[in-house]
Amino acid sequence: MRRFRWLGSDALLPAADLRRLGWQLAGGQPETTPDCPLVTPRWANRPLQPRWLRWQVVIGVGSVADRVRLLTAGVGDVLAENFTLEELAARAARVAAQARLIAPELRFGPLRLDLVARDGFVRRRALGLKPREFALLWRLSETPGVAVGKAELLREVWQLNHVPETNTLAVHAHHLRTRLALFGLPGAVQAASGGGYIFVAPHADAGHPAQPLAFDPEDFESDEFIRH
Repeated sequence: MRRFRWLGSDALLPAADLRRLGWQLAGGQPETTPDCPLVTPRWANRPLQPRWLRWQVVIGVGSVADRVRLLTAGVGDVLAENFTLEELAARAARVAAQARLIAPELRFGPLRLDLVARDGFVRRRALGLKPREFALLWRLSETPGVAVGKAELLREVWQLNHVPETNTLAVHAHHLRTRLALFGLPGAVQAASGGGYIFVAPHADAGHPAQPLAFDPEDFESDEFIRH
């Protein structure tokens, strides 16, 4: 299921409610998760944080000059004031697809996955993952909350087009889950039916529905931020 976050300080606008097209509204903090574009309404004198730019689809920008400036600054996409929900969905999906290709790291609460270092970090402490363990965790974290089957993991992580007789996936998954548990994240990777696995983002709270996310004013104090 596709996911999105609403980065408005007010209630989610009906015109931008992608749930009407089957998307899921994600809660929590706006981590740099490639599968989850950030739908952002236009504010007066509101800045955008650079680390979130390529995940954002800014809506309601009437001025052509402003749209050009935002795109030049690195924003994922910009829509004018008159847009359809279908257009927003298509642009948000494209932003998510592009972000997956260039994301150097993923963040989920206290967990940070660094593609360059090929390791995970919990509050700056390295997990010390082996290459296959990191590759497995990275693949699972690309689709939080979605079970990934055994055959798919073997194909994408091990480059195998068949299911081997060995239990290499189960062994690596066991070591990965043990390592995460030692760092206080025992439920981050869970077994799924058919031998697959599912990544549960540490910040996720399954007991409460996702709510629109409001910005913290302290996020906008740096002169490095890009202002509308």
